[in-house]
Amino acid sequence: DKAPRPQVAATGDKINTYGTSGPLRWEAPAHWDAVRPSTSMRLAEYHAPGAPGKEPAVMSIFFGLGGGAKANIDRWVGQFKQADGSPASAELSERTIQGMKIHLVDVSGMYNAGAAMMGGAAKDEQRVLGAIVEAPAGPFFFKLLGPIDSVAANEQHFEAFVSSFAPGS
Repeated sequence: DKAPRPQVAATGDKINTYGTSGPLRWEAPAHWDAVRPSTSMRLAEYHAPGAPGKEPAVMSIFFGLGGGAKANIDRWVGQFKQADGSPASAELSERTIQGMKIHLVDVSGMYNAGAAMMGGAAKDEQRVLGAIVEAPAGPFFFKLLGPIDSVAANEQHFEAFVSSFAPGS
């Protein structure tokens, strides 16, 4: 994808305006904390409260990653294995919101962070709820990653978040 990366100014250490302005709009759940993205590759990042005693889930938002929806979904699913080392299976679906095609993925198991861009050790009992939006400005990628219980505690909020997607200006 050769679409230019949307420019969004982060203010302070916590909040940016992405989602309320720009080429794709969304409404994040009020209890998700908007934080400064942990890497310059992310447009935005939210931390969703974890289940009791669990770390929070992290919503990472990217724009214009190479390879298209299928390649990115395959990569996301490939970052997971079952306890016996076999490949993880994922629930995949598609829908249309505000005229935009949305690809959805739900996968869980042992997350091999080493296979991801950020590296790190593999973690057991992790889950991703992901959405890829074919927006008029180009593809946007949303990944809610964390302990299975923490992601499950935010599943309905993720659904509302995805349902809020709308083309911007």
